[in-house]
Amino acid sequence: MIRRCIGWCCDPLCCVFDLRRPCSCPHGKCYTIMAVILAVVAFVSGIFSIRHCFFFQVQLQNLETGEPIEFTMRGYGYFSREIEPGEEPDYQNCRAYTVLEEQETFNDWWFHYGQFFNTLALALGGLGMLIIATTCCLAFHTHMFEKLLLWIYLLAAIFQGLGFLGFGTNFCSTHICKIGPGTAMAISAFFMWLTVANTVKSTPEALPPEELADDDDPYDSDDDDMYYYDDDKVEQYSDYESDDESDDSGRKKKKKRDHDDDESDDEESEFDPNRSQASSTKPEIV
Repeated sequence: MIRRCIGWCCDPLCCVFDLRRPCSCPHGKCYTIMAVILAVVAFVSGIFSIRHCFFFQVQLQNLETGEPIEFTMRGYGYFSREIEPGEEPDYQNCRAYTVLEEQETFNDWWFHYGQFFNTLALALGGLGMLIIATTCCLAFHTHMFEKLLLWIYLLAAIFQGLGFLGFGTNFCSTHICKIGPGTAMAISAFFMWLTVANTVKSTPEALPPEELADDDDPYDSDDDDMYYYDDDKVEQYSDYESDDESDDSGRKKKKKRDHDDDESDDEESEFDPNRSQASSTKPEIV
């Protein structure tokens, strides 16, 4: 059994893991598969939302009258926009912004902060997805899930929500901005990150390795230092030992008292002639 430690982990206990055989899922196949699927779906949804050129659906309006201009509905995203008639798309129906277009359209901090937080949510979620994918063959301490992965996914969800700051841009204040398919993807990713965070928080302790699976002796010193047991296990077993010792000493004292009482009765019967004669005389049957 191989033990290693990841140096960047804050808590030394949470970075200890055991290498198991492939696809053994030491934390349970249900939790592992469910967490991996949710993390992958959230990550893919986040990628589609940030690359989508329909994150905002913008309809231009007449600045003098305030009336919307017909047939001016266009899609805009954080890195690309919908193509104009006759333009060649870079991918799908989207075309990446030029520097001039981005400065003219979304040159304010609302847009740039929304772009930054969406990217940061993807980076954190991708890191958590890679870690959770290794649980198919690695057994981590529970602190890895409760103290590290939980906060990674919570921060990813928070940053995914802050990605909607782009709707506060001046372009959306001047014209009519509506949600698009990219926004729906971002909302889906937000709830998926929260679901993954709840899943990893409930992840159980790793099962013991196969070579220790049949070891049911709670007093075995080899089991006390295994990370996948409770932290209070050693104290719990020490309480059991003290209780057993007290019970053994109580039984010994009781046996000693009974033995002393028997000896005292024998001595009294030996030195009391009346008692010995009475005990030896049989009652007459009338």
